Amino acid sequence: MNGKQFQYWMHAVDNDLLEEAQAPYARFHRQLWTIGALAACLCIVLAAGYALRPGSPAPTPSEAETETVTIANPMREVTAEEVAALGYEIPLPADASDVTYTIIDGTESAAPLVELTFTQDSAAYTCRALKAEGPEDISGIHAQWNESLDWTVDNLSMQLREADSGEAWVGWYAPAQETQWCLSGEGDALSLLHTAQSIVESLGYQLAVAPPEAENVVYNAFSLDGLTVGETVFSLNGISCAYRMAATMEIEEDFADLSGVDGPFDQADTAELQWCQAKLFWNEDGEGKIIWFDIVPGLLYSLHMDQGASREALLDLAGQLFVPAQGEVG
Repeated sequence: MNGKQFQYWMHAVDNDLLEEAQAPYARFHRQLWTIGALAACLCIVLAAGYALRPGSPAPTPSEAETETVTIANPMREVTAEEVAALGYEIPLPADASDVTYTIIDGTESAAPLVELTFTQDSAAYTCRALKAEGPEDISGIHAQWNESLDWTVDNLSMQLREADSGEAWVGWYAPAQETQWCLSGEGDALSLLHTAQSIVESLGYQLAVAPPEAENVVYNAFSLDGLTVGETVFSLNGISCAYRMAATMEIEEDFADLSGVDGPFDQADTAELQWCQAKLFWNEDGEGKIIWFDIVPGLLYSLHMDQGASREALLDLAGQLFVPAQGEVG
């Protein structure tokens, strides 16, 4: 190709094509950048779709992105002195062992819940206490209670719950201290009630009403004809006695008989026990009972003696046991 031919060819080339030919690298670079950007976007979309796909593992954050969150333990073991400093009093049975004290924060109440565990006669128990405005379930046990009893004795609001599964708890609320207590553990409701009795009496309350010289004193609670009955069983000079009390709304002259004993009795009489009308029954074998009704608070009473009963003996022992709920009248 001579010079004239080359010049002719150059004039025949389009100017735009010539400019592209003179700058091939810049155009190629822009194409690569465009393709790379599209590929990066595609990778991001695919990665997001994979992360959101059900069952896909969550991405692992880097150390810089990881933030350590510490959750406070709501339970902490404390000493008996720390419990006392919070205003709680939880006396233990004399033969209790393996005792631990724990404070549980984070409850619905503003006050902390105090819990102690102990062992008595190889059985494990948990006793709880909470400052509260009224009786409430603080057992922490979730069950379907088939036995549910509530009654009042010696200014305490008592509660007993027992499930078919065997779980049970006994509670008591003291208005003076604005404190709810609860006892749960191994054994049935009756055994829990016996253990609770020793704790309650250590607090200065008297569940079991019995003469000072009485022996083998045991407190029970149960349902009878729709009534919640509190019973104290004891021995006195070789005589087995059962003293019962129950609240009722039924104000009738022919009041209910709580004794659960039908006789036979061949002797019967009426009398006054303080201001209450009383009915007495006994027989020649020495078995007898006395029943009476204090109409003002609506409380039924009964006392049964398996021997040594007479009109005088029944009235004398009932007079020792009967402490009116409303105090002395007139």
